[in-house]
Amino acid sequence: MAKIYPTVVNAEINGISLSPDSITNLDQFSPNWYSTQGVPTIISSLRNYIALATAPDGVYSVLLDVVRKAVLPVNDSDYIEIGREYLDAILDYAEHLASFKSGGYEFRHTYRGAQNFFNAAMTYNQSLAAKNPSLRELIRQSTSDDYIRPLQRAADARPLMTAGMASDQTTSSSQTSPNT
Repeated sequence: MAKIYPTVVNAEINGISLSPDSITNLDQFSPNWYSTQGVPTIISSLRNYIALATAPDGVYSVLLDVVRKAVLPVNDSDYIEIGREYLDAILDYAEHLASFKSGGYEFRHTYRGAQNFFNAAMTYNQSLAAKNPSLRELIRQSTSDDYIRPLQRAADARPLMTAGMASDQTTSSSQTSPNT
């Protein structure tokens, strides 16, 4: 879950509740959303960015319920909050990873510890999903632009590649053959 981007769960503009959507959907629904001014009626989010459509023409109150991404430790002395029930599973997996270079019987002997870790992770994920029925929707909303934007970047790169290939072909065809 640490890699998931922040997610806007609920949004209100001047006390009116809105359902947040992705910026890609906003671009498709209203391509000129950023150039028209008025009362904002749509709110969209992409990672750490929030977009209001239409562009606000005055001062508006915006209230967001946000699930932020997990804080990742930076220093060796940083504290990580882990329940005691997960310590054995984490230590089992650490032992499994540490014995990888040993190989053979020592490594094979740690498979059960790795399986304990994966079972604990699955149980934890299932409990998260049971506590929050809209978890899949939150993940979909926070990552929906990731599925569309890379395709657009790949499409934008193709004309450049084609243009480069075309210039290579014109230089090779403009060379005269020795028979002429």
